[in-house]
Formats: sequence, structure tokens, C-alpha cells
Amino acid sequence: MKMARHCTECGHTLPDNAQFCTNCGKKIGEEIRQESASQEVIPQPPASRISPERQESRKTFRIKKRVYIPILAAVIVLITLFYVGKSLTNPERTVDAFEKAVGDEDVASLVKLIHTNEQSKVNESQVKAMLALFKKEPQVYTSVIHSLEIAAKEKDSQSVNSSLYYLKAKGKKFLIYDKYQITTQALHPKVKTNLQGMEVGIQGLKMSEKASKASSESPQTVVLDAVIPGIYTVYGKSDHLNMAKQLSVRSAQASADFSGVYIPIHSNIMNAELYVNNEATGKKISEIGEWGPFKKDDEPSFYAVYTVNGKSIQTDRVDISNDDSDYDSVTLESAEYDGIDLIFAEKEDSSEFYDLDPNDNQANTELLETYFDGYFSDLASAVNYGEADEFGDYFETGSAFYKEQTDAVKEFYDKGIEESINNYDINRVSAGEDGTYTVNVSENWSETIPKEDDEFSYEDKDFSIETNYKVKEVAPGEIKIVGGELVKRTTD
Repeated sequence: MKMARHCTECGHTLPDNAQFCTNCGKKIGEEIRQESASQEVIPQPPASRISPERQESRKTFRIKKRVYIPILAAVIVLITLFYVGKSLTNPERTVDAFEKAVGDEDVASLVKLIHTNEQSKVNESQVKAMLALFKKEPQVYTSVIHSLEIAAKEKDSQSVNSSLYYLKAKGKKFLIYDKYQITTQALHPKVKTNLQGMEVGIQGLKMSEKASKASSESPQTVVLDAVIPGIYTVYGKSDHLNMAKQLSVRSAQASADFSGVYIPIHSNIMNAELYVNNEATGKKISEIGEWGPFKKDDEPSFYAVYTVNGKSIQTDRVDISNDDSDYDSVTLESAEYDGIDLIFAEKEDSSEFYDLDPNDNQANTELLETYFDGYFSDLASAVNYGEADEFGDYFETGSAFYKEQTDAVKEFYDKGIEESINNYDINRVSAGEDGTYTVNVSENWSETIPKEDDEFSYEDKDFSIETNYKVKEVAPGEIKIVGGELVKRTTD
């Protein structure tokens, strides 16, 4: 018969597979007493060997042991987790991750690492612009890393705000640890332009604005969406001019000027056509006032051509240069403020150069007053002295009107009639669609006429006439009278 097992501590009968005494908690070893099934086992009373006080003390210890061991283990686990969490949230790890990502040009990781003070989204194009800045200006990157490392050691999120990129505590991780992130100031580049409707933006970024309020007299400054510090290509597109500029954005003052340069054009023949860079603009100088826009580094050239009846004259060319040492040219800056002068030497050197402008009757009147001064003087000489050659120059040679006028003065001369102009007034000048101008003139004449019955006796008469002369520019600076109509005549 199998022998029963008993606790060596208290004598309590044990189950076959027991490892601890169910009565006193004693661990069961190999020293268990086994008795023959035929023998009667009489366990010793616990009290006969262990005092009640000791037994109670041991029992209390065993209970405390069961309670304190799990608590101690939990404390050890919590302490371990605390230091593991502290290590994981150490700001130096954030700085190291940033430095490694920059070194590896790991754009995707940097997109996750970098945040802005405006909580604006950082994308890959902005990160590439930041890397371009660090590559072009390595001292900037060195300064950023130095500042970040100092802040990480001091765990101070405010001490490096003057740096382009700085550490900032943002919320908690695991409820107890400060969470640090790489932060930068969101910057808004500015673009100034005087080109209305110009679309301005940053290449690679889906953001653009229109300068809807811009004008040549009142430029507009357009503020672009937020970006992180970096080197960007800023662009401007308009109907007249496209511009692009690489811009280092490191502060809120970063800006680009995409204003076009307009050059005032002056000439002594406002009806001449403007040529720019050897190409006809199709515009008369009187129509434009100024020409542009040009980029600030452009070097255009200008001249003007005046054409009448297929005959042309041309000004000297004015070249624009950004080279201050080129004394034969004009700088773009001085041209912008002072304008350029396209001077026709033919008119500058002659007092009898007559160019008519259909849009400037006042100027036409002034020119024609000089012209008719000569005309009436030569008319009187032709009548009085028979000198019709100069008088005939006022008409188109061979025309019917030329013959009519020269025949009339020859007839007056043959009759001995003498005439002198007292005064005249040009009342108005109007341009016709056929290129002629109608000049309304009031004339006061004195006339001496021989008497028919006494060749040595004369009769003086004063008379006034109003005539509409038709004049036409037949060549640059050359005017001819191509027709005339008597409006009225009165005799005193």
C-alpha cells in the first residue's frame, strides 16, 4: 500500500502532488516522511512543536509577503517605464532626428518633424527650400543646430526663438512628459508690382495671388501664403511681362519687386512711330507717352521714324545700358525718371519744318502761323514784283491749283496792282480723313489799283476775306497748299 505523505513542519496529511502544506504553507521537500500503509501514522500536534505566537507571526509574514512582493514588482516596473519614457521623450532625441534627416536629405521625415508657429502645413517643396538654404549658407545650418542642442540640454523651449528653427514644448506625451518639436516661424514673402492683374506665387507651391489693384502710378504689395525659412523661386506672370527671382526667405521682410519699368518717350515730332529693339511698335509717340514694362536688367534700344508719302526720316538710336561706364548710352534708372528724347535733326536744325498732328490742333495752329507768314509775304512779292517762283513753292508743282494761283498773281502784276497784307488770323484748323487739313483764315488786305483812264493815278482799296485753305504734308516737314475756297469777301 502506498504510504501517506505528511508535512515535516506540522504533520498535516498532504495530497499526493502537493508542493506546499495546505495547513502551514511549508514547502514540501524530499524529506517527507512516508509510512507503511499498514502502520498507523499519528501526526504530532502543531502546538506540541511550535508556539501559537510563532505560528501567528509566520502566518502574518507569509500574508505580507504575498502583498508586498507584487507591489514592489509594480514599483520597479513603473520606475523602469518612467525612465524609458523620459529617454524616449528626451528633446535631444528630437534634435538628433532632425540633424540626421537633414544630413540624409530625408524630406519625408523632415515634413513630419517640422512645425510652424501658425500651425500651417509644411510640405515637401518647403523642406527642399530649407535644405537649399542650408546647403547654400552652411553657417545658417550650423547656427540652427547649435541653438537646438543648447535648448535640448537646458530643456528650454523659449531660449532660442531668435533662431530660424527652435525647440518648443507642445503638449504632453504619456500624460506626464513634455513633448518637444522642431518649430519655425511661418513667413509670408511679399511681392510688389505695378502690373495690374499680375499673378504672383512660389514655384512648386500651389499658391498664388493676383495684383488686381496694381497700376503704373500705384504699385500693389501682395502678401503670399506662409512658408518655412528657405530659398524659393518667386514668379510673376502678366500679359506684358513675366518675371522670376530666387528669394532667400529668412525673415518677415523677405520681398521681391516685380514692378515693370516704364520709360517716358519725348520727341520733337509726336506723330512719329516708335521703334523698340529695331521693331516697329505700330504706335505714334503722341499715343503712348511712355513705353514698357521692362525688367530692371533689360537693355532696350529706341528710335523713331517719321514717314509721309513714302518718304521717311529717322532719329538717332538711344541705347539703354546698365553699365555706368558706357557714356554713349543711358541707364535704365535715369531713363525711367527722366525719359528719353528722340530728336529729329531735320526739324531741330530748320525753322521751316512743318509737321502736322491730327491730334494737336493747337500745335498745328502755331506751326501754320509761321507758314502763312511766309506765304502772304511771298504772295505780296509775287503780285508787286512779279517774283512768282518762291510763291509757287507753296503749291504742288504742276497741279491745277498751282496753275490757277500763279496765273492769278501774274495777271495782277501785269495790271500793275499792288497788294499788302495788313493782318490775318487763323481761326481754326481741322484734320480731314484724307490727310489734308482745312485752315480757316481771316485776312485784311490793302490794294492799290491803277485807274483805267489815268495810268498815273491809283485807287486804294481795303478789303477783308475769309478763306478755307486746304493744306497737306507731302513729305516730312514739307507742307503744300492743295486747294482753297473763298468763304466771304467784304470791301471797305
